[in-house]
Amino acid sequence: MADTDPSDADVLYHYTNTYGLLGIITNLTLWATDASYLNDAQEMRYGRAEVVEALNVEGQRLIDSEGPPGGGAEYSRGTVMRSAANTVRTDTPPDGQAPASVYVTCFCSDGDLLSQWRGYAEGSGFAVGFRRDYLEGLQWPNGRPGTGPDPTPGPELVKVRYGPTAVAALTQRVTAEIQPHPTGHPNATGWGRAQDFVWPALATIKHEAFREEQESRLILARPAAESPLRFRSGPLGVTPYVEIRFDAAAIAEVILGPGPDQPLRTRAVHQLLHHAGCTASVRGSTAPFRG
Repeated sequence: MADTDPSDADVLYHYTNTYGLLGIITNLTLWATDASYLNDAQEMRYGRAEVVEALNVEGQRLIDSEGPPGGGAEYSRGTVMRSAANTVRTDTPPDGQAPASVYVTCFCSDGDLLSQWRGYAEGSGFAVGFRRDYLEGLQWPNGRPGTGPDPTPGPELVKVRYGPTAVAALTQRVTAEIQPHPTGHPNATGWGRAQDFVWPALATIKHEAFREEQESRLILARPAAESPLRFRSGPLGVTPYVEIRFDAAAIAEVILGPGPDQPLRTRAVHQLLHHAGCTASVRGSTAPFRG
């Protein structure tokens, strides 16, 4: 019998402090933060060199397969790959262009994990449990699909993979899927595919040290018209983010982190949920940690 992947749990938990809980419940909104400003110092850098090299190598192979540049199909596909590689290679954009960014909201399959209480919820914070099926159904920050000939991709729920095997699998996927068809504008297409495909793909892999989290993420490739870029204060100073709205029914439960005065804290959270129209349950952590 195959082992169950814990990240397939029906409820996924977002750890936060009191300030975060109030914002999430009161506004029925999650913040998707620019991934470069998360707590992992290698975020968006882990595996990037391997992906860039794979795109360059495969792109050059396709270009060389046609001999002198003639605008053929393989030359077009190869140029797209080289253009995407060049876009992803650096964090510094050309003058006048905004830096490429990916916006993520993080979830854990375990709603009572001590390392999460310590690292994300200030010891005695909260784990807000969201129904997986609701998160998987999100297609746009306001709950509906994008429209028009080139709609901005909406948030997508993905599992994070860890370590060298995840990097290897990602490089294969990116080189296989980035541009299956030729295009008349390969350089511009390469830039676009880097924005909407390669950068979000890099947000799905992390160093082996984070495996315990069994993380899933809502990933948004770029801000949408109905969810514009915003800014807040964070550990690194100015932190870019976008808002993702949801319905009250998306919340399944709230778990209180370890700490004193559990009955009073539980009572207040029940009142907060009732005020917001949420019928989620509330329970306390079983971790023997004073916070």
